[in-house]
Amino acid sequence: MTGDSPLTRPRASNLSMALFYIALALIVCSLVMVYSSSAIRKGERSEDDVLVLLETEGQIQPEKSHNPAYIKKQIIWAILGLGTIILFSQLRYAYLAPLAPWLLAGAGAACVAALFFPEINGSHRWIRVGSFSIQPSEFARLSMVLFMAYYMARFSDRLHLWWRGFFPALMILGLVLGVIYLAPDFGAAAVIGTIVFCMWFVGGFRMAHLGGVVGVGGPLAVVALLSEPYRRKRMLAFLDPEAYQLDEAFQAVRSLTALGSGGLTGRGLGNSMEKYRFGTESSTDYIFAIFGEELGLLGTTVLLCVYLGLILIALRVAYKCPDFFGMLVAYGLTMMLAAPVVINIGVATSVLPTKGLALPFMSYGGSSMLTNCAAVGILMNIAAANFAQETET
Repeated sequence: MTGDSPLTRPRASNLSMALFYIALALIVCSLVMVYSSSAIRKGERSEDDVLVLLETEGQIQPEKSHNPAYIKKQIIWAILGLGTIILFSQLRYAYLAPLAPWLLAGAGAACVAALFFPEINGSHRWIRVGSFSIQPSEFARLSMVLFMAYYMARFSDRLHLWWRGFFPALMILGLVLGVIYLAPDFGAAAVIGTIVFCMWFVGGFRMAHLGGVVGVGGPLAVVALLSEPYRRKRMLAFLDPEAYQLDEAFQAVRSLTALGSGGLTGRGLGNSMEKYRFGTESSTDYIFAIFGEELGLLGTTVLLCVYLGLILIALRVAYKCPDFFGMLVAYGLTMMLAAPVVINIGVATSVLPTKGLALPFMSYGGSSMLTNCAAVGILMNIAAANFAQETET
């Protein structure tokens, strides 16, 4: 790359194009599955209705009705997401370093502002503008990755120190996580904390400092997890789903039923029965279960391979990056993409307790789509820069 312009057109490498095609395939798949899973059974779902659904299992034939708002919005987010990939793939990643503190400050301010917006589903996680909702914690996740990479690269000579190296990074992370926790959104805070901790480990902070974080933060996380009655109930439902199948474990039971009823090849696109029981979660938190019911074990295996390919390619990009900032950004973005995949699919298969977390590129929603597309665009630019440097040497 030559010149001082922040925008560049580096020669695309095989890795960068592979990232683009994987993201494109997942976005197209998302449009198909959001349209399919947004079919609803006419009428409200009452408690009696739930009992009937549990008794009849797959025997009912509900009257289909699609909510066009879902697919229309998802198409808009998909187009904006592709534009985001293109923009960040052409933006030299080195220019993101001085912007990182401002991006984190903006994301943090948005998280604070969300606390003053009306509750949605019992929390203040969203800023609603007209018919669209923005989830600031998604942007905080991306900006935190960029900021921590910037911080560790700029102060790499003092990372081994406590007061001048590790402590400021810990305080900044704690401040952002505290605001997100107040939403309340324990899951998003835990995910961001895990991503940053992995970046600290890769970046070279002292093991004694990291061990102290685990020793203090682990018990605090357990206390926070058990401090709210609904979180305790979720844990009990995870341990004994049958006892809570009409309330806290309802979605988990339906998810396993969906995956099991899909068999090897699935019921076929659009033929899911469980989406009528899930409600809106069929397009968001449990879209993997609907995917498995309609496309079966073969379909979910292919999807898992696609996600695995995305993560391995991103790790390869990080490994090949010659500069410290780019390497940390790439590793952080890899974790940012990988953690929600593991958690979302873990929840859908009841390996993990219930947690509302979008499946990257697949779940309905714009905030997650835009941040994940930005991550892929940045990784593409890093991959292209790596390729350009290799060809010059």
